[in-house]
Amino acid sequence: FIQFQDEKYKRTHCISVGTPSGWNYTVDLNRGAFMQAWRGDFANVTEMWYERGEPQLLYPSGLRSDISGKSSMATLPTPQSSWPDSSNIDYKGYSIDEKGFPYFRYQIGGTEIADHLTTDEKQITRTFQFTSPATQPVYALAATGQNIIQIEPGLFQVDDRYYVQINKKSKFNLRKMDGQQELILPISHQTAYQIFW
Repeated sequence: FIQFQDEKYKRTHCISVGTPSGWNYTVDLNRGAFMQAWRGDFANVTEMWYERGEPQLLYPSGLRSDISGKSSMATLPTPQSSWPDSSNIDYKGYSIDEKGFPYFRYQIGGTEIADHLTTDEKQITRTFQFTSPATQPVYALAATGQNIIQIEPGLFQVDDRYYVQINKKSKFNLRKMDGQQELILPISHQTAYQIFW
């Protein structure tokens, strides 16, 4: 289970992944939300077995960066529509690629999407790929924060916490909504971005 930021209730359908490159992360499977990432040792799970095993929370062992508690994918009526707290996402399971990295399968509306997270020594790469024809426009929430600055074409700094890199030719929407900034990418056949610090 994960307790995210100041939320009252813990999230119960999360998966935390450790990688040989030292990048680790947590995904809320119910929402397809990329919640947090950290580098170094994996996790402290003492509370799952110590005494009565409550409250059964996972704590990252490295210095973590909170990413977002919101769904990472959504269908929007227009590119300017508010991002939903929880999209109409149906989690379909996950598979492991030939290098041992997971990709999570979701259905949103009538469209199936694979969410593939890979790492190397420098970054986490997240790739969305349609596995069935898109029935309506689907967008990815690449970052949320109080202050997102475009440093150069394709490179964004999020609240002095981490960086997001997209293809310089990719379309994006950097907007202010409900007191926060959001970096939104339209998902085409295959859309990717990188996170690092």
